[in-house]
Amino acid sequence: MDVLERAPTPGRVVVPLVAAVLTVCLQLGTAATAGYGLFRDELYFIACGQHLAFGYVDQPPMIALLARASHALFGQSLVGLRLLPALAAGGTVALAALLARELGGSRRAELLAAAATATAPVHLANFGILTMNAFDVLAWAAAFLVLARTLAGKSPRGWLWFGLIAGLGLENKLSMLFLGAGVAVGLVATSAGRRELRRPGPWLGGALALALAAPNLVWQALHGWPMRELIAATARKNVASTPWSFLAGEVLLIGPVMVPIVVLGAVWLLVAKGARPYRLLGVAALVVLGILLADRYAKGYYLAPLFALLFAAGAAALARQTSRRATWVPVVCAGLTVVAGLAALPLAKPVLSPDDYVAYEAALGVSPSSGERLERVRLPQLFADRLGWPELAHDVASAYAALPPADRAVACVFVDNYGEAAAIELYGAAAGLPPVLSGHNNYWVWGPRGCTGQVMIVLAGDRRTLDRHFTTVEEVARRDCADCMPYERRRRLFVARGLKVPIAEVWPGLRVVI
Repeated sequence: MDVLERAPTPGRVVVPLVAAVLTVCLQLGTAATAGYGLFRDELYFIACGQHLAFGYVDQPPMIALLARASHALFGQSLVGLRLLPALAAGGTVALAALLARELGGSRRAELLAAAATATAPVHLANFGILTMNAFDVLAWAAAFLVLARTLAGKSPRGWLWFGLIAGLGLENKLSMLFLGAGVAVGLVATSAGRRELRRPGPWLGGALALALAAPNLVWQALHGWPMRELIAATARKNVASTPWSFLAGEVLLIGPVMVPIVVLGAVWLLVAKGARPYRLLGVAALVVLGILLADRYAKGYYLAPLFALLFAAGAAALARQTSRRATWVPVVCAGLTVVAGLAALPLAKPVLSPDDYVAYEAALGVSPSSGERLERVRLPQLFADRLGWPELAHDVASAYAALPPADRAVACVFVDNYGEAAAIELYGAAAGLPPVLSGHNNYWVWGPRGCTGQVMIVLAGDRRTLDRHFTTVEEVARRDCADCMPYERRRRLFVARGLKVPIAEVWPGLRVVI
């Protein structure tokens, strides 16, 4: 009977189930704290959910579908909108514990793998908001468990399950291709992999993954492969790193207690005799690491989908080494991991007010970076980009309400980026605001949406460009947000009338992909 068709024995699921429930509670209990709101990308995904398609400029379609469902069920509730990523966190923790057992670990290994997965700082952050990253990590963890069972001969249809997971994962985030590349190399480079290649399983699994990913690939092809342009733009957006600085950054994302255990797990997968059936997993992990190290602009969290495997392998290897004389070691490591994770929680999730966060950060002597070429403000981007959105929508709604009725009938709103556009749409809906336009990413694809350019409420930094393109320009408000990101500070709101060139001619030049 197949891995996903057989019910585990009750004793086998105690640690995974309890750990999963506790993880979901931790994530939901910190989902709406300290006065922070929705993150910029969450707003954008909700907007994408109102324009369902087989693809978008900057992501495959799944996250938009999930955001639409969450918004339909829970409205603007922070806890409700973050329920799905919290469940993904619980699922990933359970899968990591099961994977540790699959790799030969004891219940102590399950406990350590679950604790590390639940409290790794990068996971606390990624599972705390509705983004692709949460479901990407979940998909990789599921793929690793299926592969482990398949390589051990326990799952006759394992490659089909892997193809299903990989295909759905590609509809969530294209980084699943990294895992696919790693598995492909592992199939060729290991004796167990070469045996598998003589069977139909890997080929059928690959074909299934490609078939599931095809709708998004077709959309990308029909729209000129904008994802390729987006990837190229990371060189302008992200800070370059060296392999050493990239690896050093992983210490904060993994948690210092688990770093030696992760290294132990990677070495065990690659060289230990007892790990020979799972050597393909070690090779795949090495390939993924190599891809990211070769990309000077990769962010540290790109490696996070590997952590469930490395935590599980490290926990299993440690439990094996201490199975006779020091059985307490994995349990103590699990406890220390949880303590370290909770200490890092205020750095990963906005549970403290801005002032308290700054004081806590200073006390720890750390200064997390977004990895992007941005002016440093006192809050990290993950927190700062949750502030000021309702106030922005209120300012735009006030400007719109002050227009004469004739102007309101033809007005539209134009802003620089998708965060601003999506926030005004969501929080300004009750005010009956007109269409909100932007040239940023998929907002450009959606086009002018009936806007004529006769009257436009424009959010900008200065008026010189507007003066060149409109007959009259009037500043109606100034706004600032002290703890927002630099691109949301010192902004001015204008009412511009009489676009000098038809908007259809202007629109192609407004496109921004980054």
